[in-house]
Amino acid sequence: MPTWDTPIHQLPVELLAKVFTTVAQDAPSPPSPASWLQLLLVCRHWKEVASTWGPLWRVIHVSTNLDWLRLCIKRSSRSSSIDVHINALPAATIEVAIPHIITQAPRVRALHVTGYAEPSQMLSALLACYELPLLEELSILPPGRRSEREYQYMLSTARHPRIRALALSGATVPRDSGFFANMRSLRLHDHCCELSKLSFLDLLDALEAAAPVLEELDLSRFTPYVNPAGPSEETAQALHSHAPLHFLRLRRFCAENSSAAVLPLMYHIRGLPADVTLHIRCGLHPLDAERHRTRALEALVPFHLRYALGPAQTLVATFTRNRFSARAIVSSPAFAHPERTTIELHNLTPDTAPRLAILPTLFAVAAPHLAALHVQTDRPSVQGDWDALLSTFPALTHLRVEGARYAPLVARALLAAEGPVVRPHYRAGAGGDRATAVIVRCPVLAELRLDWENEPPDSRGALRKWLGEGLRSRAGHAPKLRLFGIYRLPGMREGGLRDAFKWLVEEGLVDALEVMGYPAMQAALGAVINGVGGGGGER
Repeated sequence: MPTWDTPIHQLPVELLAKVFTTVAQDAPSPPSPASWLQLLLVCRHWKEVASTWGPLWRVIHVSTNLDWLRLCIKRSSRSSSIDVHINALPAATIEVAIPHIITQAPRVRALHVTGYAEPSQMLSALLACYELPLLEELSILPPGRRSEREYQYMLSTARHPRIRALALSGATVPRDSGFFANMRSLRLHDHCCELSKLSFLDLLDALEAAAPVLEELDLSRFTPYVNPAGPSEETAQALHSHAPLHFLRLRRFCAENSSAAVLPLMYHIRGLPADVTLHIRCGLHPLDAERHRTRALEALVPFHLRYALGPAQTLVATFTRNRFSARAIVSSPAFAHPERTTIELHNLTPDTAPRLAILPTLFAVAAPHLAALHVQTDRPSVQGDWDALLSTFPALTHLRVEGARYAPLVARALLAAEGPVVRPHYRAGAGGDRATAVIVRCPVLAELRLDWENEPPDSRGALRKWLGEGLRSRAGHAPKLRLFGIYRLPGMREGGLRDAFKWLVEEGLVDALEVMGYPAMQAALGAVINGVGGGGGER
């Protein structure tokens, strides 16, 4: 029995209904009515209030129970709009359910049809034959957002004048650029443009119309229509003279496709907000491999867009013979997505795969903020590559290099050495315009982690030689390392590994020594990704 003199039962009906609405809005994503339906079971009074409060029922999740659909439509009648979600239902259920939605067409604000097995004729009729004046959000996505063919749903500005969020796969997108003028979120995937013959030029026109207000853009696996006869001279001239794209409010941009589709788009984008989240995964097309050679990655993130990489605090870079990836992470709460940048280039060959020198080129703008760097590489590199890399990021506090044969090069790059320093306040030729000073790369480095490669027991080895000389040369010019980690690769014996490097602690060159096996190394990588640092293992 409820206690009617408790404060919750003294609330006015309107205020109690607002509380119920807040509970419904705080439901986990994807939204589901299950969390707030329990309110109907508390007491008769709550059930009466919830059952008659229209805004509480405006989000309708269609199920195989059509009586539930009719009940939701009836109880939402006092609400000016409804949001309809149809997820992973059999085609027969969708065909029977949509006629009920058609009766509410003037009130439909959002329509999300996802996970369907095959296209719906009734859905096509709803979008093609009925005006949806309030429709702002439309999603038509098969399982995995992958479709085998395209279907025409007759989207148009006349019937859908307020569309603001569009997500399509296997559904034709209109060519009319005016359709995109109010677009805040645009996600286009497989098979969206063959029937409408939306070309790359049409795509640029659509993005230009949406650019002032667009906040999310996802073109993963979206390939514009290509004329089999090739572009006309007029089209080629229009592409060349097309106005550059400046996205003023874009917060998230995703592109996953071949370089033939991604590189031209990146060329035309000339302005992005500094806090944009980038996820670009690109397979190198053979023609682009021939055209760009080793500069394909630079074309993927052109110079005029690299300022968007600036806030990165952690960088994880992987180099292999056929793939390059870089993940830039920002741990600041000011950014909604900690992993702000993912750049991946695959389908590479030894001739087209980028080398270590690409990191200073792409991420030089991040130098003031980058505190953690993790490099995984099996690509050839020389001492100069590591010298240039560590010289680029003076704010590094955590460095991890995965690749045993490059550990001596990293240790040697940490050597402090005298070098010329220009003093511009002296007049040239006065005999004092140049001086020498000790130059230290990564002057605030606190933690260094490297791979170990077996060496003869009686040999000091290249890594131990350069590591000792490098750390001794930094004494007095940079703080000593808080931690040196050595990683044992698979198949190597752990015995004696600590003894091989305990002299670093004994000589006072580092505060602590960390010895880790391969599984712990992978856990440490996860720690670096989730927050600056990483650690664990035997000390």
